[in-house]
Amino acid sequence: MTPDNCGAKVIGKIESLQALRGFAAFFVCLMHFAMDNDWNVDSSHHKNSYFVARLLGSFGASGVDIFFCLSGFIISHSIITRDYTPSIRNSLTFLIKRAFRIFPAYWIALLGGGASSQILGADFNFLKDNMSLRSIFLMTNKITLLPQAWTLAYEMWFYIGIFLIVSISHKKTFLYSLSIWAVCQASILILNRFNILHITYFTLSNPQIMEFFLGVFASWTFLKTGRYAVPSIISGLVIAIWGSVVCYSRLGHNGSLFDGERFFFFGIPGALIIYGLSSLERLGKFSPPVIACRIGDISYSLYLWHTIIMALSIYFIWVFPLYAHVDISIKIILMMVVSLIVALTSFRCIELPFIKIGESLCKSDALNALRSGRLPNTPTNTSRPH
Repeated sequence: MTPDNCGAKVIGKIESLQALRGFAAFFVCLMHFAMDNDWNVDSSHHKNSYFVARLLGSFGASGVDIFFCLSGFIISHSIITRDYTPSIRNSLTFLIKRAFRIFPAYWIALLGGGASSQILGADFNFLKDNMSLRSIFLMTNKITLLPQAWTLAYEMWFYIGIFLIVSISHKKTFLYSLSIWAVCQASILILNRFNILHITYFTLSNPQIMEFFLGVFASWTFLKTGRYAVPSIISGLVIAIWGSVVCYSRLGHNGSLFDGERFFFFGIPGALIIYGLSSLERLGKFSPPVIACRIGDISYSLYLWHTIIMALSIYFIWVFPLYAHVDISIKIILMMVVSLIVALTSFRCIELPFIKIGESLCKSDALNALRSGRLPNTPTNTSRPH
């Protein structure tokens, strides 16, 4: 899950998308706080804590699927609602802005993850082995120092695909090109499923990658009509609740939803709800809570830093025995408050400055020169040589 700026003049008016991002990040954090801290406690002695952990764990995972659908919706909407021509400059502008939004905050959080691993007792070799180039540049979904960053690797795969399509496709053919990509991606997944192909690369073997295209379809439908907004929201909520119940029933047996099941139970509902809420807002029938929108602003930093706060909470359990006896609900509230404060600081001190740097770079002479086909600072001579 990442912030975005493409087509900000258009997308910035759809506050419900930002609010959804805030809710998704909030519930992912709650899920990790509840499930990943040795708090799968004996239900006979801690019934309330056990219930809270399972409930948040069953529903919170849907936040990731909502992130993927949101990315597909926002990126495709921002491109098809503006005039552009296929060029290296346009595609590089897109990729540079995305890179400056994702990598600086991610790299600093990755260092934070490395520092927290040392605090928790890992040796330096562990840090060295897990700070690989593949992890640094999000070319793998196994990022030990910052486990939740696996989703960013999928985001980058989608962004690189958009970069290539924007390079060669006109606005009128953009959706057709995306559709061809989606069909190819789905075909590989199906052939893998029936053991006709044996591709193991993560972005070609996980059905969750198709959730980006669900977002694209939701964006296209949003531009066509908003008449199905309410039925879409209701349908999405019913399927999502169904998926949460299934997930809840499995958590007691150390199980969860499979990737293909997540596509159905969380991905499709995510796209339906995104379409429905954005359509209602456009029709003037829905206004999202302001606090959810503000959490949406800092959602990327919140997503990056919350597991580091969680690791420090584990350390406090070791150092301060009394803290270990604090109820899980109190621990979750404390970690959530600290995570929000850290996320706000990260957003203002890391994300925003680097966003401005990326935007300035995209306006530089070197990038503008790509449009004219000449070197920067080289005067244009229209006279014919003699």
